[in-house]
Amino acid sequence: MDKNWHFLQCDDCGLRFPGEVDIACPVCKASTKATIAAASHEDMDGRATQTVLGVIDNLRSVHNIGSIFRSADCLGIKELVIGGISATPDHPKLARAALGAQDFVSWRYVKNTLLEVEALKAAGYTIVALEATSTSIPLDEVPPANKYAVVVGNEVVGVDPHILQQADYIAAIPMTGNKRSMNAAVAFGVASYALAKPRT
Repeated sequence: MDKNWHFLQCDDCGLRFPGEVDIACPVCKASTKATIAAASHEDMDGRATQTVLGVIDNLRSVHNIGSIFRSADCLGIKELVIGGISATPDHPKLARAALGAQDFVSWRYVKNTLLEVEALKAAGYTIVALEATSTSIPLDEVPPANKYAVVVGNEVVGVDPHILQQADYIAAIPMTGNKRSMNAAVAFGVASYALAKPRT
């Protein structure tokens, strides 16, 4: 975090917001005063003990893919497989969404995600497809494994049904809200964190 960033408060309208010292209020243009320095973001030692590889199956949103790169970098995921119509880091909007994380996570593009999943399974990966189906199990019931491939699918139709057939586990994140529909990139982050942390 830049040391010049503080939480500022407007002298006139009372708006409280983060920014560099000595800037005007973005709402009423009045003067502001720094109340406290923004917290520094200290690096934590990596906690991931399991190998997790991400598989992006035909995501439409460049922003979702960028967010997945950010989550992958934060969680120590070393590689993403990008399949089908999904955008790659060559796309300028993806680079903006990923905030540079695409430079730290290796990736490769495949035209056919199904064939890649079959190859990963043959290589010893436990395939975990994120999908809410009648046969899904709660994410926290996926048993420990040495290495996982976490598959996230298209925002509209989900994971390719043939990939679901190849999956060792079809896992759903338990939810209590009314929509019960989590953003694909958020679901990837939640699942990857849960699978990468130490488990017994």
